[in-house]
Amino acid sequence: MSDNDDSHYLLDIYSGKIRPFLAEHSPGDLLPLDQTAELLTGALNRSDTVTVGFVGEAQVGKSTLINALLKRKTLPSGGIGPLTAQATRVSYSAQSALSVTYHGRNQINRLVFAIAAYLQRRGEIASGMALAVGSDASVDDVVIDAEMGEATSDLPSAQRSEKGDYMLEQAKRILLEGNSCVGKQAPSNSEILTSLRAIVQAEDKKDGITPCPCLINRIAEVRDLLGKTEELSEAELPSSTAFKRAIRDRATGWRSPLIRQLHVRLADASLQGMTLVDLPGVGVLNDPAGKEAERFVRTEGDALVVVLRNSGMTNIVADLLERAGVITKLLFGGEGNTPAIDLILAVTHLDDVAKERYHVLREEAEEGGGMAPERSAVFRNLAAEMDTKLRTMLSDALHQSNAFHDLPEDQRAARERAVSILCSRMAVISVAAPDYLGLVDERGDYDGFFRHADDTGVPELSNYIKDLARASSARRTEAIVQFDGSLRRAIRERLSALVNMYQEGRGVAIQDWERFRDGLTSVAEPLRREMTAYHGETVGILREGIESEIRILCKDAELAGTRKVTRLTREGRTIHYKSLLAALTRNGVWERRSIDYPDAITRAMVDSVATDWGPKIIEAVRAQIKSLSNRDAELVERLCAKARELAGNLAVDAAIEAQRKVLQGASRTVVAWTKEQLESLRQTVRQNLREVVEKPIEKACESAIRRGHQHGSGAKDRILDAFEEGGNEAVVEARKAAERILRDEYKSLLRRLDEGFLRENGDPVQAALEMLTGQQVEKARSADSERKAMILSAADEIETLLGAASATRNESNGAESWRFAHA
Repeated sequence: MSDNDDSHYLLDIYSGKIRPFLAEHSPGDLLPLDQTAELLTGALNRSDTVTVGFVGEAQVGKSTLINALLKRKTLPSGGIGPLTAQATRVSYSAQSALSVTYHGRNQINRLVFAIAAYLQRRGEIASGMALAVGSDASVDDVVIDAEMGEATSDLPSAQRSEKGDYMLEQAKRILLEGNSCVGKQAPSNSEILTSLRAIVQAEDKKDGITPCPCLINRIAEVRDLLGKTEELSEAELPSSTAFKRAIRDRATGWRSPLIRQLHVRLADASLQGMTLVDLPGVGVLNDPAGKEAERFVRTEGDALVVVLRNSGMTNIVADLLERAGVITKLLFGGEGNTPAIDLILAVTHLDDVAKERYHVLREEAEEGGGMAPERSAVFRNLAAEMDTKLRTMLSDALHQSNAFHDLPEDQRAARERAVSILCSRMAVISVAAPDYLGLVDERGDYDGFFRHADDTGVPELSNYIKDLARASSARRTEAIVQFDGSLRRAIRERLSALVNMYQEGRGVAIQDWERFRDGLTSVAEPLRREMTAYHGETVGILREGIESEIRILCKDAELAGTRKVTRLTREGRTIHYKSLLAALTRNGVWERRSIDYPDAITRAMVDSVATDWGPKIIEAVRAQIKSLSNRDAELVERLCAKARELAGNLAVDAAIEAQRKVLQGASRTVVAWTKEQLESLRQTVRQNLREVVEKPIEKACESAIRRGHQHGSGAKDRILDAFEEGGNEAVVEARKAAERILRDEYKSLLRRLDEGFLRENGDPVQAALEMLTGQQVEKARSADSERKAMILSAADEIETLLGAASATRNESNGAESWRFAHA
């Protein structure tokens, strides 16, 4: 039985046997035990894998790097790229398998339009053909893309050609690669475009489209794949070679640009404890990848590998870290000393520089009669230079980002701390993935710069990710062990108290017992009054003071949103009218000019909340709960001390000690439980607040369009006025929504606390008094021998069950057997 099996078994016997027994026979509240069981359940339900995302500009080598980590070609080397916002996942499984989902017609329509616009600019097709796309295309997309010539003309000509060529190459891969029907004369670019249109054109709307005859069979194959899902396992195929071929065909063959989702599960022990996610490339035409990266960081990312070229940090990469929410996650904070998300910069193509420097140094050495430098040393030295350079570049780029504009001093300081933490904690690793793949290839035909695979930096990155996985697993195991031990200890303390009730006091005169009870009751009264006073004070702070802080926090977020709207309006006056029109028509978003009103305003507000959330909410609540629990424990200790003085000849020491342990355990439990609940609340806020605040902003854009601000003379100013007016209205609504979600979530937490630690009738002093002097003790004293035997036998059986539930766990955590009380 594994340790986790032990913990699951412990929870089963707690809910099925132990709790019902204690509820019937043991005095006092069982909520601390329930909360500990809840904490253990949560720890067991945490993922035991670390999820690592790989992101970067398109064609920077992300997929090649992941393939190098896997020592095999697994991921697609291309794809529609900028037209897909899906991620490719690789994880461990006992049985190798893959799941593939193909794009539908709409994505092919987008590819058709992009190529048509490119060929039209080159003069290869007639003007207007760019509008002749399939029936699934969005009319708004087509019209706006056709009218927004200004937006693409803003880009350098070479960059536009590069993107167009990339799109065209993907189309050729789909139609020509592995197509035996294609003769020596390859179809022209216009014939490629016509054939793509034939793929998505409805049967009853051919519109005179005549595809190239040599492509008809491939067109039919592609049509058959669109929108389909397929599952393949290695066991279903004739051999492991066939499975590798199936992966290769879908990863790098003609179908690869058609893939929307690819999840490869490999029976590879090196993948245990981790999931690798190849996020779509960013920074290219109409790229929605930033949204996908943001979703990954916000909802599941444990680590983010940013892959970038040897040219260093680009504005696109720095902006990606802001947009993806890495800084926001740091502002919200991690758990304990654990960073909220690990960042790794993986530098590619540095080996190209190393080769040049090596040749220069070798020539200098030969001329001077010296020894040529080691190739690996040249690469390591360049990697060290790149490490220093990138930390400085990233810090400078993030400090110059729009997120720092117009911030109050305290929020600016918090953001600067977050940037400093990010730049100091992140790892910078230079890698030469193609060389590594060549060196580990069994064919042995590599003849490149490096001599050993370890010199390429890929093993260093692999070990770093494995260390993250081990650390994540260790934190989960530590939490399981902690809460497992706490639950065992709490159960045994209850059993010890129960057993002592049925064993103490035999033969003692009843008047001695009554004198003890009356004396302790009188001592408890002033303690209870003291407790009631500070309980009321604490509850007032938690219910009113913290809610007041939430209102202030949301008001500050509203001010941050308003400042952002004002700055966006000012910056908008430098943007071309057509780009503003595109943004207005698309709910404030025009990626080609990095216009994104909803995202910019939302991030400003969320970051404002994130800055104050930790110190003003989380720490305040935790401090109040910890203070309250400590003061309660102190009062109970004073009551127990007095009980010893009054006991005289009464055998109550064991009962007092048992009660002290029960109350101490309850105190520890409520602090731990509250910490976990606040962490969960933080996660909820981070995940949901963006959605809440973004919707009013989108509605404001739609309202501006309905009012016709985009037409006629002076339209640019009216669009900007509409953005500002609608944006400010949306900010107010967003503040209300943010306050509502934060308040509701916080009230939910208080309700759960009210059910236990803060409930109106919560009285630990009275609970201790009843444990020592109340009816349960008298009932135990007067119980007949048969009942006492039953209680003690049942307690002994539970101890046996606890032993069975710890067959493999080392219980050196203080959870000793209750039997010490009557051994």
